Amino acid sequence: MKFYSLKINKNIQFLIKNNILYIKFKNNITYIPILKDILLFQNTKKNTLFFTFSLNLFQNKFKEINLKIFKLYYQLILNKINGLINGFFSQLECKGLGYKAKLKNNFLILKLGFSHKLSIKIPKNIHVFCSKSNNIIFFSNDKQKLYLFMYKVKAFRKPDNYKGKGLKLKKEVLKLKEGKKSQ
Repeated sequence: MKFYSLKINKNIQFLIKNNILYIKFKNNITYIPILKDILLFQNTKKNTLFFTFSLNLFQNKFKEINLKIFKLYYQLILNKINGLINGFFSQLECKGLGYKAKLKNNFLILKLGFSHKLSIKIPKNIHVFCSKSNNIIFFSNDKQKLYLFMYKVKAFRKPDNYKGKGLKLKKEVLKLKEGKKSQ
């Protein structure tokens, strides 16, 4: 049986109850539902969390898929721990004439070239900041929820293929098409 180990910060506490892994750091708590076939053990003296899998996970014909699922859970737990300690952030750029973003109460107000302004409610575990009027900064402890919300916002105006106008990630490189050729 193969073990994966994860060295953790002293201030992080784990609780495994009913196939749910609870992770606590200072006053923040998050959780991950765990499959029955993935076994977790904690060594509090060495501040280490051990992962392994039950034997029936590798006795069926889908061994490679199950190993990928196991590695996915390993990465999800790493993301949850990293999110509790450091948090995650990402940026969207509003590129285009008149494209703007601002915050009002708990809503993100977007002006994206439509005949009306878009008003999007910000979830309680995500923090949004607008630096200038064309940069939107998203911050959260949960990477999955952060990117789901960010891509939901981005879907309102995806970048144009010809001019690049729309909402795009800060580090996203757009491949623009060539316009009509004049004769």
